[in-house]
Amino acid sequence: MKKCVLTVIFSMFLVLNVFGQEFIMDNTKLFGSEVFGTYNYFESKRIDYYQYLRKPYNVKSNGKPAKKNRTYERLDFTINSVALYSKNVKYKEKADKESFPNCKMYYASNDQLYYDYNPEREDIYENPIFHENGKLWNVLLKDEEDPEVERFVVWDKDGNTIMDKAYLPKMETHQWVNHPKYGSGLVQYIAAKKPSFYPSDSYLNFPTEREQLMDWRSDNKAYYYGYNHLGTFMNNVFGYSITGFLLPTAFKLGNGSVVFLEDEVNKKNYWAVILDQEIKFTIEAKATEKPNILELNEQTDVEVYKPHLAKMVSKNIKTLNGYGINLIPQDNIKAGDGIYMEVGFFKNGKLHGIGYRTKMFTTNDRYGDLLTIDACYGMFENGQPKNVKYIKANNEKKDKNFWDAIPFDGFNYVGEKSKDLFSGFSNMKLTQLKISDEIFIEKINRVAKIKSINPQDNSITVFTDNPNIFTKLDKNSGSIYVNETFLANDYASCPKTIKVPVYAEKNETYFVPAEYKSNSYVVKGVYYDKHVTTSSYKPAEVASKKVRYIEKHVDNVCPRCNGTGYVVNGETNKNYWKNIQF
Repeated sequence: MKKCVLTVIFSMFLVLNVFGQEFIMDNTKLFGSEVFGTYNYFESKRIDYYQYLRKPYNVKSNGKPAKKNRTYERLDFTINSVALYSKNVKYKEKADKESFPNCKMYYASNDQLYYDYNPEREDIYENPIFHENGKLWNVLLKDEEDPEVERFVVWDKDGNTIMDKAYLPKMETHQWVNHPKYGSGLVQYIAAKKPSFYPSDSYLNFPTEREQLMDWRSDNKAYYYGYNHLGTFMNNVFGYSITGFLLPTAFKLGNGSVVFLEDEVNKKNYWAVILDQEIKFTIEAKATEKPNILELNEQTDVEVYKPHLAKMVSKNIKTLNGYGINLIPQDNIKAGDGIYMEVGFFKNGKLHGIGYRTKMFTTNDRYGDLLTIDACYGMFENGQPKNVKYIKANNEKKDKNFWDAIPFDGFNYVGEKSKDLFSGFSNMKLTQLKISDEIFIEKINRVAKIKSINPQDNSITVFTDNPNIFTKLDKNSGSIYVNETFLANDYASCPKTIKVPVYAEKNETYFVPAEYKSNSYVVKGVYYDKHVTTSSYKPAEVASKKVRYIEKHVDNVCPRCNGTGYVVNGETNKNYWKNIQF
């Protein structure tokens, strides 16, 4: 497994080093998931804190196990191997879990308050937990600026903020609030008030120092530091960090961004366009160009209306010189269906340098979301595309791959599946091709039709997704195949074996009961009739007979297919993709 991971890391950065200033066809999911926008989807796991409060172990009084439904002057117990105690408390025991009513808890080591319970606080999380040195550890706060929002804040033992995560509160009915700005339920994109750490696992074992979070960064883990809309994502699987505007990586907010990329393996830095969680374009950068998260947040206005609708604009966007963003919802359709975004480097308010520009809309039909997109990425000059790749779609299914750098003009997306291809034998010569033949382009896994055949320069011209663009293919275009139709047997599946009964015989005894018969009749006479009675008797006996029965079933070769598993079911037309020899 480690060898595989190292191979991926080496291959990824070999690509980066070789193509540091070029467009890249990459298949590395930066956030480790096919799900979009998961760079900071590291749950705070407030429930873990609740469980730590509600699951004390080894509850004792004066060294003896506590008995349920008794009130004690002092109870000693442990929570996650931390020795604690409570005073004047009634102990209860529920099934295999030990618990007792809400009460204050103290560190046994120094009598420092651990959990400050106040019955007037409505939510258990509003009762703060403290570190052993007396510093506040975590608590749920009512946000002073936005009364509709609660903030779950966590500090290390030195007072540094580890997390400042925002939530929508519950109503009295314990249903999640429906809010016109934040939507329904536990909404991911409520802006954090301070930059926070979001490790990929919950806060197990009570990490009390930021260094412990850093140590968690193993071969298969990552963590994020920043706000919901911008920050630094660090993933040790690939040995890199990315810093910048990360909220636009959510699919409906652009599915990409321009970020500062640190190659920690080769000690190099890049500005990179990431699309669909993959690196698509890079230029080398200096370490001093890395954005400062705090300063970048101060320079950015962000307003999140719903998880898939946001406004995120650099404050001086009209005169901006440097790294910035201009993400706004579209006003000409209903809210949430579309965005316009420019992100990257600006000069006098116009994209100048590496950038990503997109207009993107999603609509719904009975089969899911449809995507309309007009985008480009690469290098810009005074607001105009200079060296870019285009992304275009018109009411297309969003699961198509529009995001790879396509080497052929006119094609909008990369296909997903290859055909059954045959090369190295029975190749098709250029002179054997016909106009309108279907060809398969292996580099992009797409099928196209031949528009013209050009024997002078050994090339063919094909139709593309754009009716106004035709693409020329030759020996430098990679493997190209032509679809040849032929008549072949059509096969139907058949079981290779059938179950056949095996019969046997056995003698079976049975009881024949006794049988008595009597018969009376009249014989006509001259003078009188004579009544005659006859009878017979057969005694009971035990008899036997042979009986035939199924002893077992055995597998025999199917006589229909002779054990091959298929039978010929007539003839049909089939496709045969033959390699074109330019």
